Amino acid sequence: MADANELLPEPRRAVAEACRRLAGEGLLIGTAGNVSVRDGDRIAVTATGAVLGQCTPEQVTVVGPDGGTLAGNLEPTSEQAVAVAEAHGERLCRAYALWALGLDAWIRGDNAAAEQSTRAGLEIQQGFNDPIGSAMLVGLLAWIAGSYGDHRMAARLEGATRSLWRVLGTSIGAFGPHISRLQARFEQETVAALGPTAFEKAIAEGGQYDSPACAVELALVASAGAQWSASVASCSLTRRELEVAALVAEGMSNRQIASALDLSPRTVDRHIEHILAKLGFRSRARVAAWWVANHQPSGTLP
Repeated sequence: MADANELLPEPRRAVAEACRRLAGEGLLIGTAGNVSVRDGDRIAVTATGAVLGQCTPEQVTVVGPDGGTLAGNLEPTSEQAVAVAEAHGERLCRAYALWALGLDAWIRGDNAAAEQSTRAGLEIQQGFNDPIGSAMLVGLLAWIAGSYGDHRMAARLEGATRSLWRVLGTSIGAFGPHISRLQARFEQETVAALGPTAFEKAIAEGGQYDSPACAVELALVASAGAQWSASVASCSLTRRELEVAALVAEGMSNRQIASALDLSPRTVDRHIEHILAKLGFRSRARVAAWWVANHQPSGTLP
């Protein structure tokens, strides 16, 4: 029987060469991420711990459509599940695999990789109405935000997560005691950083995002580098438009906003149109999430 290292040499060689080339171009660093090539129904993927810029064919593992190893003596990278899902066009399970990757990166202290995986999972969740997956990913982003020192946003994301778990009648603790310990530590650190009153206030603000779509939207705005450019764009909003945006964040309808500001509904409609155009958004939910993500307490102006 042929040695495992001699099986399926072409796809393994192609992955190794691609790794070295991409690393030489500065697109890969160290062991971060993975490189894979599809060969029919098989996937050649870099092995766990491989230094990508020095990758050899022996550090590439070939897996079948069921994830079983076909060639190579090393464990395939933990991104194997993501690669298999991508190869088959599967998206929902890929989002859960990205959560696992994000959690692993966060535990290892690699916040950038954790955020990248979590955001990718959240983007997939936009196409589904999946409260469990949404709660897991939004909750993980809350932990990541806390690690970055953005405790206020961490608490807001936690508030959105709690709303989703409340509807489901469970919590992240259902995934095991180790997850419960991580959650407890996160809450303790966030309360210590903000103080109990500010923590509960932020929890309540985030709790308004009580559907998978709204919670995911909040998380994506919070994690997007574009939120800072959107913050700058707020300078182009008029004072009235800022007042309208604040009330949108409170969940008011256009008619309610018109009543609160003593305006006609048609005028409020125009303000909403201008806000969407200036911020480059397409939905009211995005405006509301942007307002919260940019640390503007509801009902106040910069």
